[in-house]
Amino acid sequence: MLVLPLMVQERAEAVLVIGREVSRGFADREFELASLFTNQAAVAWKNAALFSEIRNSENKLADTNTRLNLALKRQIEVNTELSTLQYLSSTILSSLKLEEILSVIVEGIHSSLGFEAVLISLVEGGGQLLTHKASSGFSPEEFENIRQVHSSLEQYLNLMKPEYRIGNSFFLPFGKDDGNGDSPPPNKEGKGEDWQAGNLLIVPLYSKEKKLLAIIQIDKPTDGKVPDKRKVRSLEAFANTAALAIANATLYNDAQARISELSTLHNIGIVISSAIEREKLLEKVVGVIRDTLHYLKVAIFTVEPQSKSIFIGAQSGYGEELNMLYFTVGGNSVVGWVAEHGEPQIVNDVRQEPRYSAIDPRVLSEIAVPIKREGKTVGVLNIEDDKTDAFTESDLRLLTTLASQVSIALDNARLYEEANRRISELSALHNVGTTVSSTLKLDVLLDQVCRILSDTFHYNKIAIMIVDRNADELVFKASLGYQNILGEMGRRLKIGREGITGMVAATGEPIMVKDVAQNQHYVSIDGKTRSELAVPLKIKQQVVGVLNVESDNVNAFDQVDQRLLTTLASQVAVALENARLYEETEQLAVTDGLTGLNNHRFFQSFFDRELNRARRYSHPLSLIMMDIDHFKKINDTLGHPVGDIVLKEVSRLLMEQARDVDLVARYGGEEFMLVLPETKKSEARLLAERIRVAVEKNRFEAEGAKNIGRVTISLGVSGFPDDGSEKDEIIDKVDKALYRAKAGGRNQVKI
Repeated sequence: MLVLPLMVQERAEAVLVIGREVSRGFADREFELASLFTNQAAVAWKNAALFSEIRNSENKLADTNTRLNLALKRQIEVNTELSTLQYLSSTILSSLKLEEILSVIVEGIHSSLGFEAVLISLVEGGGQLLTHKASSGFSPEEFENIRQVHSSLEQYLNLMKPEYRIGNSFFLPFGKDDGNGDSPPPNKEGKGEDWQAGNLLIVPLYSKEKKLLAIIQIDKPTDGKVPDKRKVRSLEAFANTAALAIANATLYNDAQARISELSTLHNIGIVISSAIEREKLLEKVVGVIRDTLHYLKVAIFTVEPQSKSIFIGAQSGYGEELNMLYFTVGGNSVVGWVAEHGEPQIVNDVRQEPRYSAIDPRVLSEIAVPIKREGKTVGVLNIEDDKTDAFTESDLRLLTTLASQVSIALDNARLYEEANRRISELSALHNVGTTVSSTLKLDVLLDQVCRILSDTFHYNKIAIMIVDRNADELVFKASLGYQNILGEMGRRLKIGREGITGMVAATGEPIMVKDVAQNQHYVSIDGKTRSELAVPLKIKQQVVGVLNVESDNVNAFDQVDQRLLTTLASQVAVALENARLYEETEQLAVTDGLTGLNNHRFFQSFFDRELNRARRYSHPLSLIMMDIDHFKKINDTLGHPVGDIVLKEVSRLLMEQARDVDLVARYGGEEFMLVLPETKKSEARLLAERIRVAVEKNRFEAEGAKNIGRVTISLGVSGFPDDGSEKDEIIDKVDKALYRAKAGGRNQVKI
C-alpha cells in the first residue's frame, strides 16, 4: 500500500491511497509517478477551490446590486410622493374654497399615497355630527347614498381606541375579527401585512386649538398592504396641512357668511321699512327673502289668538297649494307646533317628519320661525327648500333676526290699521326704522335715535344705555337734553339694584313712573326730572340695553308713549345687534391676529387720512418704521412660537411708548409702523430713540424655552413736509432710513 498526501500551500487537503493485491513493494519509478499524479491533483484541488470562491463572490455582488436597485427605486418613489404632497399642500393652502380644498385632499390621498377609497367628513351640528363632504373612489350614486347618512361623531370617537393608534391615526383591523366581536390590535410596524376586507384607516384632523375639525376614512391601498410607518407619517403630514387649510377656509367662510348676513339684514330691513300697509308689507317681505336668499318657497302665516286659527299672510313660490291646507295653533303641522310653542323648528328631511303635509314632491326640508310681539307668537315665517339639510344654524340665526324685523313691521302695520289718527306718528316711526337700518356705526346709530326721538316725538330728555354682561351693569352710551350729560357718559348702574333703568334691564319689562320722587329706585341725573319711562332693548328675549325718556313734568307719559317706545326699542335693538356684528367683523378685518395691533390695511387708510389733514392745515406728520434685528435667527434657533412671543412683546412696548392719538400697526412680518399726527420729525426721532432703548433694555422671556437673549430693533424716521407731500414719497423715505439703520450696524435710529 502506498499513501501520499495532497499538499496545497504546505497544508494536506487530502490523502491518496494506492493498494496492490500482490505482496510486492512499489518500485521507485512507480513512486515517482504516484508523487507526480498527487502534485497534479493538488493543483487541480486548488484551482477548484479558487473557482468556487469566485462564483460565491459573483453571487454576493449580484445580490448587492439587486438590493441597491430596489432601494434606489423605492427612494425615487418616496421623492415623487413627497414632491406631489408638497405641491398638493401648497394648492390647498392657497385656496379659501372649502369644497375645492376637500376635493384636492381626497384626490391627493388617492393618487399620491395609493388608496382606492377615501372619504372626508366635517364635524358639524355643534360638534355632534359628521357630515360627509368629499370622496374619491366612489361612484356619484355611492357617494350620494353615503352623504345622506347622518353619522354621530361619538360613534367614531368610540372606534378611535388607544390599541388601534398608529402615530396620530387609527388602524381598525376589522377584517381580522376572531368571531367574538373583538378585533385584535394592529401590527403597528405594518411590514408587508396584507390589507383585509373590512380594514379601515381613520385620520383625525385637528385645529391648532386641538379642536376636531374633520375625519378622513381610508380603505383599499393599491398595493394591498397595510401602510407602513413611513406612509402613515406622510399621510399625517399632509393631514396636518389639510387641517390648517380647512380651518382657514372655515374662518373665511364664516366671515363671508357674517358679512352676507349683515348685508341681507340691511337690505331686507330697508324693504320692510318701506311698506306700512299690512298686505303690501308681507308680500314684499316674502318676495325679498326668496329673491335674496334663493329659497324654494317662503310664506308668512298670521295667528289669530282668539280662534287659534292660522291664516296665510303672504307667500312666494307656493302657487295655489296653500289653499288646500288648513293650520291651527297646536295642530298636526310644523307651523301649528311653532305657533303654539313659540320656538323655531328645522326639519332636515320632510320625508321623515309625520307632521309635514306632502303636496309638492320637490320639497325636502323646512324651517319655521316664530314671529313674536311682546312675547306672544303673532305669526310664523315658514320656508321650504328642495334639498335635504338645507338649513343650518346660520340660517336659523338670520331668519330669527328677520322674524324680529317682520314682527316690528307687523306691529307698525297693526298700529296703522287700528288708529288712522296716528298716521303722522306711525310715519315717523317708519322713518326711524329706515334711519336705524341705514347705519352700522354704533355711536352714530345711538345719536341718530336720540335726535329722532327729540325732533319727531318731542321728548326733551333721552338716554340710551347698553348692557355690559361681564360686569352685570348698564353703561350710558348716548343722550340728549341733559345739561351736564358729559359727566354722566360712561356712568354705570348695577342691573336690578340701581335706577329704574337697572330694574328694566333685570326684568325685561318697561316701567313707567309718574312721579320719580315717589320711587325708591330712581337715580337722579340733573335734579329736575319728575317722570320717567324706560323700555328694554331686547334681541331674542335677551335684554341688550334700555331706552329711557324723562320729563320735568309729573305724569308726562301714558300707554301710547309706552307702546310707541316699545315698538321703537325693538327696531333699535335689531339695529344695535346689526351694528355690534358689523363692528366685530370690521375689527377682525383691521386687526393683526397675533399682536392685536392694527394691520397693514388699516395703516394705509389711517395714514391717508392723517396726511390729507396735515396737508390741509399745514401741520406736521411723522412716520417711524422699525424692524426687529436678526428676527429670522430667533425663529430658526428658538422656533416660531418664541418668535411670536418676541413680536407680541415688542408690540406691547410700542403701545406703551405711543400716545393715544398715534397709530401703531404691524406692517408685515417683523416690521412695524408708527404714525404720529401733529409731530415734527425731530420729535419723532426722540420717540424712536426711546422705543429703541426700551426694547434693548427689556427682558424677553419664553416659558420653557432657552434664553432669548437681547433683542434690538432698527428704526427709520421720515415726515411731512420735510420728506415730501405724497404718501409714497414719505413711506419710501422712511424705508430707506430704516435700510441705512440696518446697514449701519442695526440697533439705531436714522432719519
